[in-house]
Amino acid sequence: MSPDRFDHEFWLESTGAYVLRAMHEPEEMEFERHLSACATCRDQVEELRAATDALALAAPPVVPSANLRARVMQVVEQEAALLRA
Repeated sequence: MSPDRFDHEFWLESTGAYVLRAMHEPEEMEFERHLSACATCRDQVEELRAATDALALAAPPVVPSANLRARVMQVVEQEAALLRA
C-alpha cells in the first residue's frame, strides 16, 4: 500500500524525531516501513544524521570542575535522605 500525500508529508516532518530517537516503538516501526519505500524520507534521514553527528563535534570538550563530583554526590545524598524520611 503506497502512502498518500498526507501520510508522506507527516512522515517527512517526522524525520527529525526519528533521527533523535524520540518516537515510541510502534510509531518508529511504522516510520521504518515508510522509509523502506520512500527515497525522499531516506535522504532526509541521512542528511539529518550527518548534521546530528557533526553537532557532537561542534563544541569543544568541557572539563568539569574538580569539586563537581563532590557537589553532585552531596545533592544525591540529600535527596536520598529526604526519600528515606
